[in-house]
Amino acid sequence: MQKCTPKVSIIICNYNYGRMLSDAIESTLAQDYPFVETIVVDDGSTDNSREVIARYPTVKAIFKVNGGQTSAVRAGLERASGDIILILDSDDMLKPQACSTIAKHWCADLSLLQFRLEKQNLERKVVGYYPDQSFLYGDEKEFVLKYGYIPSSPTSGNAFSRQHIIESFKYNLDRDRACVDGYLIFTAPLVGRVLSLDEILGIYRVHDANFTGGRNNLRRLKNYIVLNLDHCSGLAQRAKMLSLSNKRPRDYLNPYCWRAILLLKKGYPREPEATDYTTFEIVRKGISAFLRFPRISIRRRCANVATLLALAMGPSALARLFVSIR
Repeated sequence: MQKCTPKVSIIICNYNYGRMLSDAIESTLAQDYPFVETIVVDDGSTDNSREVIARYPTVKAIFKVNGGQTSAVRAGLERASGDIILILDSDDMLKPQACSTIAKHWCADLSLLQFRLEKQNLERKVVGYYPDQSFLYGDEKEFVLKYGYIPSSPTSGNAFSRQHIIESFKYNLDRDRACVDGYLIFTAPLVGRVLSLDEILGIYRVHDANFTGGRNNLRRLKNYIVLNLDHCSGLAQRAKMLSLSNKRPRDYLNPYCWRAILLLKKGYPREPEATDYTTFEIVRKGISAFLRFPRISIRRRCANVATLLALAMGPSALARLFVSIR
């Protein structure tokens, strides 16, 4: 193992999470590794976030107008001096040994180091773990080019090389408000080695305001489709530039995204996210994706295909049963 003492920059991106922000900041200041800097980027919050940040004079604070997560990471990266970049959501936390463990395993050829996250509710009760699928531990490049993703934790469970993030933002998505995690994670195997650790080094807070919490409403459904398309666009763009693949963004969409598109197409066909597709294309692509998608049992494949066909042939009201307006 290569011995080194790399500096770690933790960029905390915050928008109106003042009620949880102090936990995130204090978790970075409690790291048992000495070469750590904390950068807090407030993306135009209207709550008490500024007052919370002011309690911690040792962190680098950036205040900007609201522009979305990608723009916040860009702003933080300009102030970051570390060799390793962690992007910590302001409602999440790191375990005290996170940075020392990452530094111990870090090597110059890594573009990404992944680790597990513990899911906690607001009462600090453990309710699960990320990732939902086990890590690959090798062959990530071949896997992502075939399936359009690699099993991973959300944003806070990843450490990126500085070079990978800088290079990625040179060819970033046109939609600057897009969540940045999928773009950075899924393109990492194309440019460097990925190392996955089974250790739990962070805490993911589950609540109604984050993307994984709450009901499956129309807004969440549309966001899910847009974010997946953005991630796939970034992956297709980088793969083509590196002469690794000529696939289109739609070729990388996972089957669950095709199912979401079908729900929107059937239930709310006038929504702009649904107008670019025919029902036949959605069903054909969705069935094909479910049949070849990895780590799904035959029983689940059949059930998902049956669901697609039922939604396609059924009335619009059936699709709307799965999606609330609010």
